[in-house]
Amino acid sequence: MSDLVDRLRAHMTKLTPQPTSWHTSSSRPFYIPKDLTTATHVFLREGPGRRSLQAPYTGPHRVLARDQKTVDIEVYGKRQKVTIDRVKPAYMAREDLEPGQSRPQTPDPGQTEDTVRKTRSGRTVRFPEYYRP
Repeated sequence: MSDLVDRLRAHMTKLTPQPTSWHTSSSRPFYIPKDLTTATHVFLREGPGRRSLQAPYTGPHRVLARDQKTVDIEVYGKRQKVTIDRVKPAYMAREDLEPGQSRPQTPDPGQTEDTVRKTRSGRTVRFPEYYRP
């Protein structure tokens, strides 16, 4: 019995622990969006100290300058340098209209025409306002 314990002890001392993969984060690449290099505005991720119903990102913030690893952005009127790990590109809607053009008018939902709908059997049907197309 003592021979078994001695062999087991000798075998256990020869074992080495397997290095964990999540502790070597510096060698692991992280995701960088391709549009981040050309984005004019970005969203900034808040740190771990945010409240329960607070949004994880603030912004969009205007990009002032960028480096390989950092981005200078305007946050509430002040210049702030943050790493690219904390930002993601903001896709802003472009205004394709020229300054002299006006926007096309869309009909107001309250002013829609009251169309009479009939079923296949010929009965007149009026749908509630929230079911109308």
